[in-house]
Amino acid sequence: MSFKKLLGAALWKGLLLSMLLLLALLCGIFAGCAPATEPSNGSETPAPSSEESTEPVSSNTGLDVEGGNDVYANYEASGKVTVAINKSRSTDFQALLDTFAQYYQNIDLEVDYFSAEGGTTEYLTAKAANGTLPDIVFDDYSSLPYFISQGWVYPLDDFVEGDGDFDYVPDSIVDSYTFNGHLFALPTTIHFRTIFLNLDLLNELNLDLPALDWTPEQYAELMKAATNATYSGSETVFDLDINLAGTTNVNSGYYGYDIANRRFNLAESWVENVQFMRGLREYPGLEAWSMRWNSSSDGTSDYVKKFGQGNTDDLHMAMKAGKTLSDTIEGTWDAWLYELKFNWTHWPYPQGADSKGRLPMHIDHSFMTTAVTEDNVEAAFEVLRYLTYGVEGNITRLSMFDEENAGKYVLNNRYYIPCTIHPDVAEKFESLPEVNEAIIYMYENIENSFRADPAKIVPDFDQINNDYILPSRNNVTDGLADAATVAAEVEAKANEEIAKKWAAFDETVEKFLADFKKVN
Repeated sequence: MSFKKLLGAALWKGLLLSMLLLLALLCGIFAGCAPATEPSNGSETPAPSSEESTEPVSSNTGLDVEGGNDVYANYEASGKVTVAINKSRSTDFQALLDTFAQYYQNIDLEVDYFSAEGGTTEYLTAKAANGTLPDIVFDDYSSLPYFISQGWVYPLDDFVEGDGDFDYVPDSIVDSYTFNGHLFALPTTIHFRTIFLNLDLLNELNLDLPALDWTPEQYAELMKAATNATYSGSETVFDLDINLAGTTNVNSGYYGYDIANRRFNLAESWVENVQFMRGLREYPGLEAWSMRWNSSSDGTSDYVKKFGQGNTDDLHMAMKAGKTLSDTIEGTWDAWLYELKFNWTHWPYPQGADSKGRLPMHIDHSFMTTAVTEDNVEAAFEVLRYLTYGVEGNITRLSMFDEENAGKYVLNNRYYIPCTIHPDVAEKFESLPEVNEAIIYMYENIENSFRADPAKIVPDFDQINNDYILPSRNNVTDGLADAATVAAEVEAKANEEIAKKWAAFDETVEKFLADFKKVN
């Protein structure tokens, strides 16, 4: 797709979005939406949230479905199944859950909408303490290894074996949920870390839209070309180095961490990219954030002269004003971007010459808990399957974003990226009005991409990162330390510590699996 075509589509979609946003606002007045919460792995056992509410699923939906065609589905499964979903994400599943009853008439499905300050971790800790764990849990951020170590997660190997639809879940995703040779969770939604591009500014500056598989060098050229007395190439280049560590090296990932081999490759993948990022920051006026960081508060700084505003808490201030071509800290999950008053698009992260299509992705997941019983375990898995990789469930969820269903649902995002590459699902996804060539490119490269959310699947990743990697990285990005020296010192310490975490976790999982086999 050419730049002019993309821009033209964006203009048309802008008008459509204005109408949809008005409808969504009117619906939101009545529906409400709770804010997202951060996870907590605290040791205290909190009381169950007063905001919890269990509601039966209705079969009343605005979607016309043709069900019962999945040869791998067990439509005869029966039993009562409870699904836990954070209230902040409730509307994402509205059509999906309402339509479920049309496919599975023998399953009594209830949804436990919860709102807790500590997110899913706090909620499950409270539920486990009083013996009321739900059967299925949707989780968007918390540590899956922590839940497994508590004995709350039911292994799924026997259920997916022989399921042809499961074969369309990319191996890279399946592997990330496999511990000690056993599958513990299934992917629910994919989000991609992206480069934000201001299409109106690109047009004004007479610059071409880059290739989808552009390189870091081409990215740098574009940022410099967009930097002048009026505009900056990027609001910030923060996080560029830790994502490029994965997009430019097939043996690395976010923060230089190699998930497959359970180790950091800082020297191999991060050093070059943090030096690249520092070079961009040193280019005069390219990064608005650097100008603001070093600015005075008396209104005479170069930042104020260029952008007309002082230093505020808004990290995206210049970008929102249309004064920067790009930003590096956004992703396909950012609904607030649709409030911008100019045409823009997500664009794939720059990739190495030998790692085309290798992109940073975040994945939400769902899992079945050990609260299931012999009476409802088959039904519970059918619910989980429908929520994750099932063809019927995915097409139903994608239908929420069809033009013919505009205004029927309160949507947090403009599209949903499936975790299955089944041809029927792919065809439906790529037909959606908000899915442009950039999003299609990302979706078609899921198998080639890497997890940019290791805290969800690596035991105590955030702790190790905060203790060892992050402080040293900050010194490098601020120009206070040499990258190669830091990498050599920190990599060994971090790898030693993460090896201990993995060993302790593996031992816990083995004990859990042994006990699990005795009773199942």
